[in-house]
Amino acid sequence: MSEGPDILVVEDVDHKYDDVIRLIESIASGRYGFVRAKTVVEAADLIREGRWKLLILDISMDIAPGSGATVRDGHANLGGLDILEQMYLLEKEMPTVIVTGFDYFVRTSLEEDTSDSHTLLDLERQARAWIGSNLLGCVRYGSLKWSERLKELIGGAL
Repeated sequence: MSEGPDILVVEDVDHKYDDVIRLIESIASGRYGFVRAKTVVEAADLIREGRWKLLILDISMDIAPGSGATVRDGHANLGGLDILEQMYLLEKEMPTVIVTGFDYFVRTSLEEDTSDSHTLLDLERQARAWIGSNLLGCVRYGSLKWSERLKELIGGAL
């Protein structure tokens, strides 16, 4: 095992986190340590502080610290997208895989009383615009063969 944590997993749902960790451990054979961030605030702090070999990022996280709510009116919140934007602004580069349980997202602006919708492909395009080739890809958690897709994406980074 490494001397310190190498992989940051930003995930607020326990069973999804457990599934992702089991999958990574099956590939990495104990060579890497993990740190988990359950909120956008925790994730932003950890990204600013450290140099990570890999970031596994859930997009559908509420932006409110400590909030467990990830769905509003049947659509996922986009707290993870805020993390990607911060990475871009802070010029933090690390291999990143987006793992989300949703295909469709709505972002609501309370200040402007508006909302707009995004597909997973829209989010992937935006992420690639911010972090470029550091985006290894997106995985729709729970979809058919999601675990094989995640193994494929992280295999080269580990």
